[in-house]
Amino acid sequence: MYARTTLLVIALAGVAHADAAMFRCPQPAAEEPATATAGAVRWPLFAKVMPTWRGCIDGEVIGVLVAYSGRVQGAIGADGVYELAKDKESEPMYQLGVGNNAFRQAQLPSPAGEETIMLDGNGQNVILRTGEVKLSQGKAHELVADAHLVKIRVNAGRGSAPKEFGFHGDQLEVLDRTKAYPLDVSRLLHGTLERFASERRGSAWRQEIRKATDKLMRGDRDRKRAEPGQRTEQLRGTYFVSWLPETKTLRIVFYGRLVRELRKPLPAQPGAKKRPIAVRTYAAEFAYETQYDASGKRVSETKHPISLLPVLDETESSY
Repeated sequence: MYARTTLLVIALAGVAHADAAMFRCPQPAAEEPATATAGAVRWPLFAKVMPTWRGCIDGEVIGVLVAYSGRVQGAIGADGVYELAKDKESEPMYQLGVGNNAFRQAQLPSPAGEETIMLDGNGQNVILRTGEVKLSQGKAHELVADAHLVKIRVNAGRGSAPKEFGFHGDQLEVLDRTKAYPLDVSRLLHGTLERFASERRGSAWRQEIRKATDKLMRGDRDRKRAEPGQRTEQLRGTYFVSWLPETKTLRIVFYGRLVRELRKPLPAQPGAKKRPIAVRTYAAEFAYETQYDASGKRVSETKHPISLLPVLDETESSY
């Protein structure tokens, strides 16, 4: 996204028109294979339950606008998984979850802002005055909760190109908690994620994943080569929420990961400025996913068993 002057807006072709015909993505929409990323190889369960590809989006969609304010942050890319704690550094921004696409940053009308460029479904420029919307700014757009089911026009009806990170949105209509869609998206999202994110309510899967990695470490015959050394542990999690238009259901996924490392300094090489560190990693993954219909009734749930990863040996350098 780049700021553009009014002169540039006039010069560039493909400026959005409100009366443009509503764009529909070619069917079936092309998707990038999950196996194409290094993250999918390193974290196979993550790749299975968390979409990392942004495909084509129609000119008008029903999806979830979410700026979840709980203990779990949305994933970024193939490995953007964070500590299970509220982000104290920044306020969440509204993102769109629709179908099996990864989150897209939602930019809503901002007359006082600068023009920004997005690509429509045909890869052409769409230039409008829009801006990212923080959770605290949602009420100006009738977003009174941190997650809503909405109908929204995408890039003035021209859709969004594959791989695009964000889009211009307008003609926003909140659908949840209405007669046609009685479900409360925010309540369902919080109820699902807090089961796993809170230390008290989320103790069961934490205990299971620690027991699994304990067993993995005890059965590691080569473990002594990495000891004595520094031990580190990282318990992380992320989430995904989306409206699936084919089944008209709300899909919510929680993903958790435990990574335990043994770090041992190695002898410095003559003349080297950095000292190598041997890192032996033990890791496991967990995921839970559920779906709700338009009334808010749960129609499916899957608790994926703890998945142990192969022990990984790497060498890092430090000054």
